[in-house]
Amino acid sequence: ARYRYHGGYFQSFGSSIQRDISSFEISDRFRFWENRAYFSVSYQNTENNLAKRNTNTLTTNNLGFQFALFLPKDLPTLTMGFNTISRDNGFSNDSTNWRDTTNGITTKYYDQITKNSRPEENRTNIISVGTSYTFFMFDVRHNASLNFATSVKTDKTDDIGPVVIPGSTNPYNYKALGNSSNNALGFSLGTEWKIPLRTSVSFALNTGNSNSLGSDTTTAGADTTVIRKIKPSASSFNLTADYMALREQDFRLNLYAGFGLTTFDYPGIDKMTLKSFNVGQRFNIYKRHTIMLDFNLTAGLKIPKYDAVGMQDGSKSVVNRVITARYEFVF
Repeated sequence: ARYRYHGGYFQSFGSSIQRDISSFEISDRFRFWENRAYFSVSYQNTENNLAKRNTNTLTTNNLGFQFALFLPKDLPTLTMGFNTISRDNGFSNDSTNWRDTTNGITTKYYDQITKNSRPEENRTNIISVGTSYTFFMFDVRHNASLNFATSVKTDKTDDIGPVVIPGSTNPYNYKALGNSSNNALGFSLGTEWKIPLRTSVSFALNTGNSNSLGSDTTTAGADTTVIRKIKPSASSFNLTADYMALREQDFRLNLYAGFGLTTFDYPGIDKMTLKSFNVGQRFNIYKRHTIMLDFNLTAGLKIPKYDAVGMQDGSKSVVNRVITARYEFVF
């Protein structure tokens, strides 16, 4: 069990930590069949807006179950999981006398509308299945894994508006996006060669069905907000290699390299293909000190392009280069 509380003004001198959030987590695992079968259950409750700077507080509940089966030698392992995630920000739909601001007292509905808050109430169910298998081919050890996950998100909010806000020329309007679904498939193959070299090749595919807001012109010539069904997709291919160039009692040096190809296809946005390449090294000294150097190059990123008068005119591709140096000390 674990409880965390990160205030709205919390500062960390280490890695970036999400602020303005509290969470309670509890989990347990049960073992069966001579430790070959495992059943896990977990629950997490999370709340944000601890500083009360927003009108609504988002509460998230995550209940998960997982079953893992480790079969005897020369047989694959199997994992199955189910998660149900609910999110609710307590949006009030009670508009009774909401314009009454007598004595400066306002209703929650008034605060939500005037601050342009958006309702959120949904539930996502996720089912996942995975398997992995270790085998030898050409006297070399390989490990192959295959994973599949499917999710369905049910939107429980309703349309609101348009609502005329006193003192404002822009009415409040909320359009519920409705339900959505997503499917993810992944495959990877890792190999340990006879020389101190490890390689990995992986492929992933993600497809979805959801809705987006669009604008349509009525017969009267006025623009109105409409819901459009979209089918976004993404795929990726990655190849990595890690070679141990030095292995002494107190010193180890690893050299690694990788190549990745990722494609995004989102309706209404230009299709994007990213090509990335990285090289680096890890130098371990006396098992406590690690020095890492990494260079990453990514091509295919698209950013807005503007004309001579500052108007957006499509997009252009750019190349991003990142050099990282890192030192770790374990104590």
